[in-house]
Amino acid sequence: TGLFVWEEALIEGEYVHAYHSGMGRVSSRDKVWEKWQTGNKGFGFNRSHLRAFEVEVDGQLMQGRWVMEGESQVTTPRGGLEHTLILKDSVYPVRIAVKTLLDGTSFMERWLEIENTGDKPFRISRLFPWCGVFFQEADASFSWKSVSRPLTHEVQLARYFNSTWCEEGDFRWIDLPEGTYRHESTAIRRNSPNHYWLRDVTTGACAVINFEYSGGICVDFNRVTRPRPFEYVRARAGMAGSSPLRVVDPGEKVKSPRVHFSLLYGNEDTATNAFFDHVRKSVIPVRDPARTYPLEYQSCSYLVPKFPPLTADFFRQEVEIAATLAAEAIIVDAGWNIPKGKLYTDVFGDWEENELLDGKLNDCFDYARQRGLQAALWVPIEAISLNSKTLKEHPHWCLRDKEKDVEMLDLTQKEVAEYTYDKICHLVEKYSLDIFRIDGSTGEYLCWLRENGESVEDLTWKYYDRLYDIFDRVRLRYPNLILENCWGGGGRIDLGLMRRFDWAQITDNWHPEEQLRTFSGLSLSMPPEQCVLWVGAINMHE
Repeated sequence: TGLFVWEEALIEGEYVHAYHSGMGRVSSRDKVWEKWQTGNKGFGFNRSHLRAFEVEVDGQLMQGRWVMEGESQVTTPRGGLEHTLILKDSVYPVRIAVKTLLDGTSFMERWLEIENTGDKPFRISRLFPWCGVFFQEADASFSWKSVSRPLTHEVQLARYFNSTWCEEGDFRWIDLPEGTYRHESTAIRRNSPNHYWLRDVTTGACAVINFEYSGGICVDFNRVTRPRPFEYVRARAGMAGSSPLRVVDPGEKVKSPRVHFSLLYGNEDTATNAFFDHVRKSVIPVRDPARTYPLEYQSCSYLVPKFPPLTADFFRQEVEIAATLAAEAIIVDAGWNIPKGKLYTDVFGDWEENELLDGKLNDCFDYARQRGLQAALWVPIEAISLNSKTLKEHPHWCLRDKEKDVEMLDLTQKEVAEYTYDKICHLVEKYSLDIFRIDGSTGEYLCWLRENGESVEDLTWKYYDRLYDIFDRVRLRYPNLILENCWGGGGRIDLGLMRRFDWAQITDNWHPEEQLRTFSGLSLSMPPEQCVLWVGAINMHE
């Protein structure tokens, strides 16, 4: 795709990454076989580093027994080519569909569909849906003279280093040392995209990897420099969490998150623009080019004590200010559902107007529309307070980590997911909303464990499958509704969410100078049109 060549092969029961190029060059079967044979001797590639993916089921790494059952390709609704290769383990009841999307840009997408073909559940205890080797020498051959020669390549790694609230956008380069460099996180609020660059300073080659997942991530890079001349970097993108990551029932298929990857030549701008070409073509929502990006005015109350309560009269005053400032949308943030004397976190999950509005929020939005403003509403729909009326009526709806309540709805339960979808639809239709904005809960870590048969299953993967499905359905039902993403600012701005949302508030740090720093860093991995910058009340400084 483009000038990016990525070759894989099924050799002696192993499905492996065989060759790559950022210059449109292809390899040959003979060279691929020679590399594999060399790896079987004392000098050459570590064969385990050549696997194109890694799946561990019931503590057993699926390897060495793959049989090809077939392949096919279809054209996607957005004009890409989706290729499917079916592999089945010859002993264990595991079938895997290896999915690859080519869209004509310089990037590929890879994901797996894992099927249980047996008659009892199995447990996925480890999963890296994509693995690959970069920067190996094209025609390396061993000689005793080559053993002592110096390193021929200087390799650097870049990623977002600071995932702290209000410190988004901290993208930095470091030298990649020999050995394994791992970035692993199970934070629920991870204030950075899962975006990584590898750069071969010697040749100018740049590998870009983005892991499309909102849950726990594990991305590692293994730089091998011995035995020389077999220098290379093995990279893996996978899921982090407690084992098992998923219990798969007989006949069930589960889909892994997607990995976006490429190898190209050029500087940061070249790589960034190539990535944006890909995400605009195949990932982020398609927008009507006639619809502009509105200048939003945010109205919030009860967020901090000095803010006035939200009444109908106060909201109309806010509308007049917004219209005077030539704003094009007004968003009602925290306060619209909070009774007097309570904090906004006290009533997460109770999405009803506070008594001071006297049931007039819809009238307020109508007034805003008369003044030329679009109507937007803030609803952290996943969050639920332990003191909420909703949870008192449905105590089993709360997400739990074993015996501990987590202040979030348990979307892994079908009835809870349906309630959440129905509540979003109800609010959109009741207030004729133009923009629906989500936010996050008070949780910090993805540590949601629940007994499932003989296992204690990590719920994160299943949770995000349900959350993604909810907003896929919302977009299908309301194609003109704008979906705005937020989790305490940029706490969850991975492609898993951004595939479904039009844009995101990238930080809660509203100080103008800090906004520039944050935006500069994030716009290396997020298309600028997906980044909302707020300047105003919630500043770190005057």
